[in-house]
Amino acid sequence: MSNWPLFQESEKINNIFETTPEQDYWINIFETLYSSNFPDSWFYRWQLSIWMNSGLSIWPNVRLISNLGFGEDGTNCKIPGKLSNMELHAGRISKLNPPAFIMPEKQADNHLFLFRHNGALLIEKRKYGKFYDWLLRYRRFRSSPLRFIASNLGKILK
Repeated sequence: MSNWPLFQESEKINNIFETTPEQDYWINIFETLYSSNFPDSWFYRWQLSIWMNSGLSIWPNVRLISNLGFGEDGTNCKIPGKLSNMELHAGRISKLNPPAFIMPEKQADNHLFLFRHNGALLIEKRKYGKFYDWLLRYRRFRSSPLRFIASNLGKILK
């Protein structure tokens, strides 16, 4: 993380991302991590080191490992979530076919940003700005009016 300011000054980061929301997302994470050491996660440091060294990472189409680090004794993941204890697919792979050449896969990068890093939500927030909270409330009300009223009853009665 100590090289983050130099990396940002080099403007190399401007050549990594396809979209401004994705670039803003990562810059915000790295700025926060550099200034306050938060979030305490190995992943962000690892990802930054890959980009600083013009590297690529592999994201397989099937799950090859299972994250067992969830629970009370976990460092960052105290509560199991959608990525914990997922079914492994390693036994279903009979042959690995290495690619003829290696290059960034922009469609896969975009998919990861939109769905793994909540990019779709960030883009929507940017699109609607200060009206975004109202949009969420409206969607919650439309999907389940009674649940919406019950969860907001305290606010309604004030």
